[in-house]
Amino acid sequence: MGEIIGKRAAVDDIYTDINKTYAKAKEWGGIWQQRAEEKLAAVLGLAGDVKDQLDKLEPQYSSALAKLTNENNKADKTVLFVQDLIYNETNRQAVDPYLSILFPDGASIYTDVDVMDQPDSMEVLAFLIENNLHPLLPTDKAKEYAATIRTAKDQLQAAVDAARPIISKHRVLTKSYQALARRGQMQLSALKRMWKADGHSEATIHEVIPDRPTT
Repeated sequence: MGEIIGKRAAVDDIYTDINKTYAKAKEWGGIWQQRAEEKLAAVLGLAGDVKDQLDKLEPQYSSALAKLTNENNKADKTVLFVQDLIYNETNRQAVDPYLSILFPDGASIYTDVDVMDQPDSMEVLAFLIENNLHPLLPTDKAKEYAATIRTAKDQLQAAVDAARPIISKHRVLTKSYQALARRGQMQLSALKRMWKADGHSEATIHEVIPDRPTT
């Protein structure tokens, strides 16, 4: 007995089988084409539109991600650089309650966060630094370091703001494309049942629908 592609298969593989089935059914014509159009045409049409949108968005998406990654790396380096400067200014004591407030989990509390949230974390760091929390950190240095953090934060925020709508749109389109593939797989299964009900043999049906035998 032949097998259709499984619902957990790769999305591209599912679309390949749906397209092959639809093309073969149209080639055979008659009830084959009629049933295929009934079950597959709508899914393929919408999936094609979604894929077109994804393809058009891809250059912007790749560019936005690259810029975001670049600014994120720069921001991380700035936080680590300022942390090092502050440690030097405050004599790098083994136990320092003031530094534990500025960097409660080390620099990671500001760098190892979702990039979309990192500018807000960096603003908190700048606020803590400029409030001259540490008695060994000169006021002018505190203001200078806070300004350095804010400059990097602003640059990262600009990249986040530019990337956010593109990333959101790409995420929704990708999820929709994947959901349509799963729907298409279900329609492929229903199509096979319909052709069997029409009296066609398993072997004949799988001349139209690619056979995906399980191992």
